[in-house]
Amino acid sequence: GAYAMRMLENEIGTDKLFAGLKAIVADRRGKDTTWYDLRPYFEKSSGQKLDWFWRQWISGAVFPKLEIVDAQGIKTPNGTKVYVTVRQTGTPVPFRLRFKLIARGGATEKVQLVEMHSPEAVFELNLGIETAREAALDTFGYVLCPPVKAVVVKP
Repeated sequence: GAYAMRMLENEIGTDKLFAGLKAIVADRRGKDTTWYDLRPYFEKSSGQKLDWFWRQWISGAVFPKLEIVDAQGIKTPNGTKVYVTVRQTGTPVPFRLRFKLIARGGATEKVQLVEMHSPEAVFELNLGIETAREAALDTFGYVLCPPVKAVVVKP
């Protein structure tokens, strides 16, 4: 439950999460409360429809598996661009996912929050003047999935 709340916070923002929680406490004191009772409060506080979030993370019992299937470093006059191909499997339809994409080289690390809606997607990071060595994903607080193995970036 706490992990789902963290993912919801990353989706709608801390202030909107706390506004929803405050409204729940005020309105549902002494009442049995389930996950399905919570959704309208967070939709109101965030101003967003969250049916997709509830369908993916609350109602469902299957979770995606993410994998980096390719990572290429391309040298440009402005530094190295890293192209990372990520694949999601394990669900009947592709989930809407957010996670942090990381490219490392020498003393440089670039992190970018990305969103994925398809079975496979290619993301680009500009590492700057460094040579890219590793690509990784940080899913903690964003996706319920097994840890993703980092890969060596191919030149």
